[in-house]
Amino acid sequence: MSPIKNNLSDSVSKILPILEESSPNTRASLNELYPIKFGLQIDKHKELFFDIDTNKKEISFSKIENPQFFIKASSKDLLELLLKEKINKQMIIGDEEIAIVFLNLVIKSEVDLMYLIDKYLGSYAAFASSQVYKSIKTIEKEPEGRSDSVHAKLRELNIRVDRLEMERTI
Repeated sequence: MSPIKNNLSDSVSKILPILEESSPNTRASLNELYPIKFGLQIDKHKELFFDIDTNKKEISFSKIENPQFFIKASSKDLLELLLKEKINKQMIIGDEEIAIVFLNLVIKSEVDLMYLIDKYLGSYAAFASSQVYKSIKTIEKEPEGRSDSVHAKLRELNIRVDRLEMERTI
């Protein structure tokens, strides 16, 4: 395997324990579902294969034997999955039941993203992310005037970040 693929695989493999760290309830639920083997392809990019168990969390570009299911998704499908928590069953090939249980578990996992962003990217990135998330949730509630609302929220966020940067330099 090339060094780039190897480093990418190692990086992605490290994500799972970090996500489990930020959500102990998810870890317990996943332990009940393990072992799980599946493949993932997003927008015709290189396929990823997951072989996950309590002690083993392997992610690679090499095909694995007997995957339980395969997810072939577009970016739009993944955004709907994350934001609207809706699973498009047409993107699942194989054991649909295990795939849906796994995806629902991941979606409803209560992973503290702000904690992870703060831990790995810093407090400014966490603050900006929280403001963008609040804006997205507000926009979902206001169907009319979306573009004006988005523009106003982003401008407000930009002003807040500028103020924080000025305070930091003083």
